[in-house]
Amino acid sequence: MIRIFQQHEIHAALEHATSGGQALHLMSGRWAYLRPDTPGCFKGRREIAHLFDQDKARLVATARRLGVRVILIERPGTQRQHIDLCGRPLERAKQEAKCPLRLCQRATLKIGLPCMMDIHILAGLTPACEVCGAGIGIARMREASGFRPVEGGFYISDNLAADQIRRLQDEIARRNTTVSHG
Repeated sequence: MIRIFQQHEIHAALEHATSGGQALHLMSGRWAYLRPDTPGCFKGRREIAHLFDQDKARLVATARRLGVRVILIERPGTQRQHIDLCGRPLERAKQEAKCPLRLCQRATLKIGLPCMMDIHILAGLTPACEVCGAGIGIARMREASGFRPVEGGFYISDNLAADQIRRLQDEIARRNTTVSHG
C-alpha cells in the first residue's frame, strides 16, 4: 500500500520504504528545475513526487499500473531507490494511497464507489461497472489488510470516506431485503 509523505517528511518516507512499504514523497514542482537533465514533462508542474520502494519488481509493477510511460529507476539498489512521478500517474498514486484498493481506471460503480476489479468489498452482490458492465461482486471475500468485517459477511475499509461507507451500508441494507446470501 502506498503511503503519502509531504515535502518536509523525506526522512519518514525513506524509513517507511526501508521497512517494506511504498512511500509517495510529494514535492513542489520547483524542484524539477534543480537538475538540467530533468525531463520536460516534469517542468511547469505544480507538484511532483518520488515513489520510494526497496522492492524493485514491485516498484516497476506499480509504475506500470499507475500509467508511467518511461520507467527510470533513480538510485537503484540504495535506500533512495525511486521513480519520479507527475501528472496523471501522480494523481493515480495519490488516489491509491487514499483508498488502498486496486482501482479500475475506467469508471465507478453505480452506487458511487470506486470500481474494484480484484479486491471485492461487496460480498454476495453483483454491482456492475457503469462503463464496462463488468460484474464486481463475489460470494464471499476473504479478509484483506485494511478491511474489517461488518454485518452479513461483508467487509469494509476504514480508509473509505464516511459518505462512501454510509452509501455502502445503505446499499447493503437495501439489497439484504432482496438478495439471499448462501
